[in-house]
Order: sequence, then C-alpha cells, then structure tokens
Amino acid sequence: MDGLLTWFMEALNGKVSKELIVFIISMVPILELRGGLVAASVMQIDIVRAIWYCVVGNIIPVPFILLLITPVFNWLKKTKTFRPLVEKLESRAMGKSEQIEKYQFWGLVLFVGIPLPGTGAWTGSLIASLLGVKFKKAFPAVILGIIMATVIMSVFSYGLLGALIHGYPKGEWRDAFGMGEKKLYFIYNPHSGREQIRTRLADILQIFSEAGYDMEVCPTRERKDAVKRIRELPDGYDLVVCSGGDGTMDEVVQGMMQREKKIPIGYIPSGTVNDFARSLKIPRNMLKAARIAVKGRNFPCDMGTFNEQHFVYIAAFGIFTDVAYSTNQNVKNVLGHMAYLLEGMKRLANIPSYHMHLYSGELETEGDFIFGMVTNSRSVGGFKSIIGRKVQFDDGVFEVTFIQRPQNPVELQEILGAIILKEIDSKYMHSFRTSRLVVEADGEVPWTLDGEFGGECRSAVIQNHQKALEIRVEG
Repeated sequence: MDGLLTWFMEALNGKVSKELIVFIISMVPILELRGGLVAASVMQIDIVRAIWYCVVGNIIPVPFILLLITPVFNWLKKTKTFRPLVEKLESRAMGKSEQIEKYQFWGLVLFVGIPLPGTGAWTGSLIASLLGVKFKKAFPAVILGIIMATVIMSVFSYGLLGALIHGYPKGEWRDAFGMGEKKLYFIYNPHSGREQIRTRLADILQIFSEAGYDMEVCPTRERKDAVKRIRELPDGYDLVVCSGGDGTMDEVVQGMMQREKKIPIGYIPSGTVNDFARSLKIPRNMLKAARIAVKGRNFPCDMGTFNEQHFVYIAAFGIFTDVAYSTNQNVKNVLGHMAYLLEGMKRLANIPSYHMHLYSGELETEGDFIFGMVTNSRSVGGFKSIIGRKVQFDDGVFEVTFIQRPQNPVELQEILGAIILKEIDSKYMHSFRTSRLVVEADGEVPWTLDGEFGGECRSAVIQNHQKALEIRVEG
C-alpha cells in the first residue's frame, strides 16, 4: 500500500489540487479512504475538508460494485481471456467472507470499518454482491463501515501519524518518503519593469501553492542582493523562481553557480527587455510564466564565465552596451523600451574604439573595434535574430560578433544597415562560434554582463560551461 500511495502522490503532485489527489486516492481499491486520509495528513490538508473528500471518494464506487459487479463477472467468465482472472478475484474475496456470512449486516459493517489489510469498501461490496446480499441491506452496512473507518483513520492519520510526521524537523519525514510538499524559494525585484509584480504577486503565489509548493518569498532590497541570498540558500529547496529583468536573472545565476548543489531555476520576466526570456520562449505574461516555472520541464542550459564572474546570455562592450545599466530605473518604468532608445541616441555623438587581440580555437585576429558581444541568445537588446537563427542554448559554444571601427560615415552607415538587415558584413565584422575566447586590449575596456556593469579590464577570458544550470521552460 505504501508504495502505491507514494506513486499516486508523486504522479499527481503539481498537476491537480491536493484535495483532488486525496479524492482520487480514496476511490482506488486497496488504498481507499485509509490511503486518502494518510495522504491528506502528509499534505497538511485541514481534517474537515480531508474527511469530506475521502468519504465521498470512497462511497462513489460502492453502488456500482453492489449492482453491477456480478453480471459483469458472469459476462467476463464466458471469455477465455478474463475467466481465470475473474475466478481468482472471486476466490480471494470469498476467502474473506466468513465474517460477513456469519454476522450478516454487522459483519459487513465491521469488515469495511476495521482498516486491516484486505478489508475495505471495495472488497466488502464485492463479497456482499457475490453472497447475494440485497442492495438495501448491503449499501447502508458499507456506509456505516466507511464512517467507522473514517473515525479510526482520522485518529491515526491526524493523531499518532500526524505527530510523527509533523513532529520531525520540517520536511524531514516527508522528504525521506518522497511524499512531502516541495519547497520553492521565490525572489523578485519589486521595482523591475513598471513594478507590475505588485499587482500580480498574489496570483503568482496562488499558482505556486496549487502546484503543491511550500514557499518562501523574498523581495530584493539592493543591487547584488539576489546573489548573496541564492548563494547562502540552505539545501532542501526543489526550485528557485525569480522575477525581474535580465539583471535579476543574472544575479540569481551568479549566486546559483557559486553553490555546490545547483537547483533548477524558473523565470518570470518583468523587466523592460527580457532578452533571455525571449530566447527561451518564456512568455511575458507573468501568470503564464509562473505556470511554466512550476509545471514546465528542466532544460539544461549553457552558462558563461567572464574571468571570475558568471553571466547568462551576453558579455559585451562598446557602443550602446552601457545603455541598460546607465538608464535611470524610474525613467525605464515610465517610458519602457523607449527609454533605452533615447539613452542610446546620446552615444552616437561619440563612438569609442578599442584596439584588441582576439584568440580562440577558431580565429586569431586584431583590430580596432567599436563593439563586441559573446552571446548565448536569440535576442539582444530586444531585437531578435541579430546573431543568427541557428542558436542552440546547450551546444557548449557561444556566438561571437566583433565590429571594426568605421573610417568614415559611409562605412558606419553600411555597418548599421547590416545590423538592421540581420546580415554579417565580413568587411567590417568578425562573426564565429567558440567555447572559449581570450580578449587582450591595449587599455581598460568597460564590459556589460547581462545588461549590468561587469567592470573594466584589459584582459578577459570568456568560457562556455555546457549545460551548467537547469532552467524551467515550457514542457
């Protein structure tokens, strides 16, 4: 019974409500009401609601068994395929019929009501039907037996067993038997995007709860707060879900990569651009994204390191790359994506370039570059397919694009035209794939990692870590 009960709870958990799980278990032979009440206690369902769902679930099959099982068995015994099975079931049932034959009504009540192996409403109804006990006598006896079993199992499940389960350190017993509530850590940036999380928070938490998760909820309070919290998060959590922009996701990944035990990450995008979510086809609708976070599949995704720092989908320098972190958050909240465009216009008046040497297994070159990006994304800055359409997120390589300094306005126009048309112009661009890239510059270069300032350096080693973290995507 324990193995069957565990299987049902694990198979249904997160797919239907806890109450429906209990209801289904109570309808199943062998498990019946006793299994339903044990499951309800483990899942911490209120005893009154648990009894209602378990009793109704256990009663539903009874009239069908009493009225239909005998003619169904007689029909099945006419076939060679099912006759041995039916005769075996009848033999087993009749082997337990002595008490019912001897004491009739009260014998059936006790048989159903005392929760011992091989007893219960299913077997009692089957025996009553095979013995020819009339429905108007058998049905009330089975109902009384179910009521008796309810009293006994309620005391056991919510008394003795409940003390055992809930007296252990939180979750220890349930984790040991694989039957407990899953644990979820939800961290969100309350200021991301246009602060839309404030109006969706209750609905998101409801989705998590209905999926069977025991939650801890934490808003971020300052920059890099998520890094510390995820890094120091105790083991025992089954899922981390974050909500915010690309920067929030980056901080969660930074913290997760610093942990020995990695935990799958769900992502609810609420930022202005949300490049990473776009690439993995995670919807911008926050409630749809929340459902994917708890019900989707785990996708093993590549992650990158930039010297000692981790990043999710892009390391970049040059023109426009500082727009994301230099644009005021309040302006972004008011103007949205337009705020980035307005901030970017200021950069056209002064385009810096950097003399660099590039080293990888695929390419060695040097030149003066106004822009460079190492990406694992189909979307950059909200624009899709700039770096190609055949991007894989688990192939162990990055897509690399470096743009040389134009010598005159005509060359600049040609470069911008190639970007808009999503084409690589080999006269001005170097584009290739690699798992490791070393960049040596003559001076300090400011880099951006996932839209956040990544520091200034002369030398950078950029490395792909294949399938380093699991991200929840639509199943």
